[in-house]
Amino acid sequence: MIEESDDSKERQRLYERTRDELAANARSISESYDRALLTLSSAFLGGSLAFIGEIVDLPIATAKWMLYCAWSLFALTIVLTIASFIYGLHTLETLRDAAERYYIQRKQEAWKVSDSVQRVILHYVSACGITFIVGVLLLVMFVSLNLVKEPSMSHGKSSAPKVEQKTIPTSTFQKPASSSPAGSGSTTQTTPTTSTTAATPQKQGAK
Repeated sequence: MIEESDDSKERQRLYERTRDELAANARSISESYDRALLTLSSAFLGGSLAFIGEIVDLPIATAKWMLYCAWSLFALTIVLTIASFIYGLHTLETLRDAAERYYIQRKQEAWKVSDSVQRVILHYVSACGITFIVGVLLLVMFVSLNLVKEPSMSHGKSSAPKVEQKTIPTSTFQKPASSSPAGSGSTTQTTPTTSTTAATPQKQGAK
């Protein structure tokens, strides 16, 4: 009997230690999870809003609804994460009162308060994860679809008739006048000059 009681106490001690470790791990994972969701969803939303135009030509992009849905889901993830923080803060007082009734006053129905709060928080956590994952998938699908489309569009543009831009022709050189070689039988034409002599009128004197 003594050995069984010692074994039961040891098992109870190990159970309580394992329970406390699991609770601490759950809190750490929950904090990291919320921080990662809030940071990543904000980064994806801000980055896609700022730089999506440099990756995809938005005026002629297809399936724009994917991009808009992704933006909405990232914004919803941020809202749900912050809402879960607010809900957790508001339920602290309720959980404290329920813990007092359950442990001190030994009222078993107080356990339902903790269980309902835990269920709501898990719903928040699941909703945040789903909205973030779907938003990332839609954003990746939108970018991939339009990046695949751009080579075909550029190929179609290359088949269009091109307007040839001709350069301005350079001015042609003038050939210099060729001089006749010496001693050749070529005759040079001289322009005859006519000399005019001015006739001076003689005055005849009358005798």
